[in-house]
Amino acid sequence: MLTEQEFSRLVSERAQSRFITEVAAYYEVFGSWDGVEAFLSADPKREVPFDPRFLNPGSNIPGQPFQSPFGFVLADETGRVLVPSAIYRKGQVVLTGDLSQAFPVEVNGQVVGYALSTGEPLELDVRELRYMQRTNLALLYAALGATAIALLLGLYLARSLTRPLGELTEAIHRMSEGQLDQHVAINTQDELDSW
Repeated sequence: MLTEQEFSRLVSERAQSRFITEVAAYYEVFGSWDGVEAFLSADPKREVPFDPRFLNPGSNIPGQPFQSPFGFVLADETGRVLVPSAIYRKGQVVLTGDLSQAFPVEVNGQVVGYALSTGEPLELDVRELRYMQRTNLALLYAALGATAIALLLGLYLARSLTRPLGELTEAIHRMSEGQLDQHVAINTQDELDSW
């Protein structure tokens, strides 16, 4: 559904903005990227604001490809991966084409790193899921209501148009049987009124 896609895009953009804000704040506080992966994944008492939905414990199972719990890969200013994903391993250099599509992480007007989306859809939290369910339900009710109104309006219009024609047809049928004194009261302001 288009609404769901747009909402997912909004959630992704918000997560991206929060991730970039988080890692930029980390760099600003510590002056380097040393320890950023451990900081993002393990330290719940940090001073920097953090959205816990970026954490996804249990998703990195031994023997399985590494899945970034953040939805983003973090690379330093040279493109060296600091926070890995299934596509990029830690220490690997990001391809130039991918780096050109990355979002810069700036501190004091200087680019200190890049955030790349992993392409994995972020999981919606309970409030976001509830919002999507309510929105979809409201759209369903609106569609059903509009359909009911259209049907009722169609029935009314069909009846108001066919009733006078039915009366005229009945009068003509009686006239063909010899009852020539037929009168049909037509109270419309359309083509039938001119007959």
